[in-house]
Amino acid sequence: MKKLNSIFLIVMLIASVGVIYAGDKTIEGELVDISCYVRGASGSSHQACAVVCAKLGKPVGIVAKDGKIYTLQLASPDVADYMAKTVKVTGTIHEASQSITPLNLEVLNDKKWVKIETSKSM
Repeated sequence: MKKLNSIFLIVMLIASVGVIYAGDKTIEGELVDISCYVRGASGSSHQACAVVCAKLGKPVGIVAKDGKIYTLQLASPDVADYMAKTVKVTGTIHEASQSITPLNLEVLNDKKWVKIETSKSM
């Protein structure tokens, strides 16, 4: 019985680690300021406001093609110039907070992906 309990405990531990760390994922979508997006503002008509919000340090995120919103875990001013543009983020997804810690961030510019350099700090 002790052996069975030990095996069960090990299996549960491995399963919980898999839930906590789901691995790196790439998401493509529009870069938005979260506070305005949840009130319905996005797209090129909202770009100037989104730039100001990001420069003020308000949270930014990506609206994925499937409609999910992920908050970017980075310093918002780093990406202010790319608001309302199509971006591609590769990083660690945190499902509980619906956020992503970027490892790589790119913006679509003239049909080419261009890497965005960030400060790596929030």
